[in-house]
Amino acid sequence: VVNEKRPAQLTLAGSGPQADAAQRLASELGVRDRLTVEPWLPADELARRYRKAHVLLAPSGRTRTWVEQFGRMVAEAQTAGAVVVGYASGSLPEVVGEDGLLVPEGDVAALAEAVRTLVDEPMKWTELRRRSFATARTRTWDAIAAGQAELYAEVAAASPRRAKIRPQRADAVAEYGET
Repeated sequence: VVNEKRPAQLTLAGSGPQADAAQRLASELGVRDRLTVEPWLPADELARRYRKAHVLLAPSGRTRTWVEQFGRMVAEAQTAGAVVVGYASGSLPEVVGEDGLLVPEGDVAALAEAVRTLVDEPMKWTELRRRSFATARTRTWDAIAAGQAELYAEVAAASPRRAKIRPQRADAVAEYGET
């Protein structure tokens, strides 16, 4: 249902195989004029889009062969001041932390309710935005790379038997599915 008192614009950055379906659905719902589908954008233009956004939707869902590995868009959006609303999938709980709103993977109604909460409670949005900025200061690409290098050094130095870093195949399949 379109709420004229709280107009919203959805911009999909990076057109893909679902772009036409998204536009058809928006037309069916009577909100086609509120949907913009952008092609893949250069980094500087994407940064401008993030700065204009109030919310970044991150509805990443696992597939048979993929799960969200880091959610780079989260770090970029938080640095620009957007509040993240997404699915608690893959690495998103660790990356978003307490600085956004996460809902169970695939729960579209909960995703919409989380966005509605930010609209209805502007102080909550302001607080999450403030926290995102604070966290983003410590999440530069240099800091992320240093953390990755530290992790690799720990793994390389550890005895696989002592560190138990090799999961059993059944554990890996249970977590990520068959390769």
